[in-house]
Amino acid sequence: MLFAYARNAFEYIIKNIKFENDDYILLPDYNCDAVYQPIKKNKINHFFYRIDDYFSPDFQSIFDRAGKNLKAILVVNYFGQPLKINSLKQYCNDNNILLIEDNSHSYGGSHMNQKMGTIGDYGFSSPRKIINTPTGAILYSNNNNLNCKFPIKRAKVEYKKFLLNFATLNNYNLREKVKAYFRQENKFDNPLFPGEPDVDYFLPDLFSEALINMSNWDKISEKRIKNWYKWSIFIKQKKFQIIFDHPLEKSCPWLMPFYIDSPKKRLKLLEISSKNGLGLSTWPTLTNEALQTNNKLLDRWNKLVVINLNHTPSKYNEILFKDI
Repeated sequence: MLFAYARNAFEYIIKNIKFENDDYILLPDYNCDAVYQPIKKNKINHFFYRIDDYFSPDFQSIFDRAGKNLKAILVVNYFGQPLKINSLKQYCNDNNILLIEDNSHSYGGSHMNQKMGTIGDYGFSSPRKIINTPTGAILYSNNNNLNCKFPIKRAKVEYKKFLLNFATLNNYNLREKVKAYFRQENKFDNPLFPGEPDVDYFLPDLFSEALINMSNWDKISEKRIKNWYKWSIFIKQKKFQIIFDHPLEKSCPWLMPFYIDSPKKRLKLLEISSKNGLGLSTWPTLTNEALQTNNKLLDRWNKLVVINLNHTPSKYNEILFKDI
């Protein structure tokens, strides 16, 4: 099923699950603020479980929060990596808990011969992030109870984004430079900035839907995985900390993460990237609620940098980043 955004797909899932008054869901404490919008909108009881610095779930924090009214657990394949998902699935199966798989950091790929996004009882991916369409997310379900009604309202084509994407279809660097020219000031010291807006529609715009369906995803995946390895060389040369040595085979990852311990170097790197449209940024936009539950989240956010794998490193990058 196609939706406008991953958060729309997630909202449709939780509406179908039908949470009762005392039921609750466990959410990872390190995630984008957009994921929490449908939780708050539908007034779902929720608690957080911890994610470590290598983006793997802390099982003890899950066990500590587990109770008879635990209805579902949301697990994220951070940066397209399915960490401990089979163990978590087994735990959920043994305890009659629904597993919702957030695969919005990737599109495609498989883990132990199973398509990513389909390992849990429900799952969703966000191909719009990979090819930069205004909208476009996909919902997967291993259940047959997707019968809840939702607003049949389609997103309108955003003509400025459409024209920019079409004119720079094969030139990501140019697209990012144009966006950088019009972008509001970045706040690289604020984990709550910029925040995702609420949306009142569920279906993708027609342009995005068509582009997602007609894209050569094997070719896109091949390019992004090559870029992952090329950026790995840059990160090692700069003596920054690589988090994942390699991407999941045949996946199509959105971002590649790494750590910079020096706040000064991190800020300089992000400022140069923002000015020149090089695809490096902070991630994610956190929530106050999550920050209040774990004071270590801010420490992680302050050293994490992510690379949009649409961008291929070049000699130009080496010149710009030579003093970092």
